[in-house]
Amino acid sequence: MQRIRTGIDLCDVRDLWERLIRSPALRDEIFSPAEIAYCESCAHPAPHYAARFAAKEAFAKALGLDLLGLELWRVELVHSDERSRPRLEISCEEIYTLVCERLGTQSFELDISVSHERDYAVASVVLLVME
Repeated sequence: MQRIRTGIDLCDVRDLWERLIRSPALRDEIFSPAEIAYCESCAHPAPHYAARFAAKEAFAKALGLDLLGLELWRVELVHSDERSRPRLEISCEEIYTLVCERLGTQSFELDISVSHERDYAVASVVLLVME
């Protein structure tokens, strides 16, 4: 049997960007080094940061967790290349275990969709829980 859990988040690009400018250390707390490098390589990094933040928020919502309890930089939005679908990678066994415990399973599949434009970024996460 399988269960589905979902989460969605909408992020205001300008609001997040202003928070990152005011508190530069926040960038390292939220984003992985690879995410920071990718966003900073873009002509307009703000929407790319916002999309990644929305992905992390949507992931936490699918789990029913508060983001403050997670090391956000360990949950990373990655692309293999420009044309590939994004995916979330969990780079910490502790977080993976926490997710499994929260879902009451030993395994799960994760799918994500993100989009951004000048003012907003949105992300939707679907968790397929194996039972």
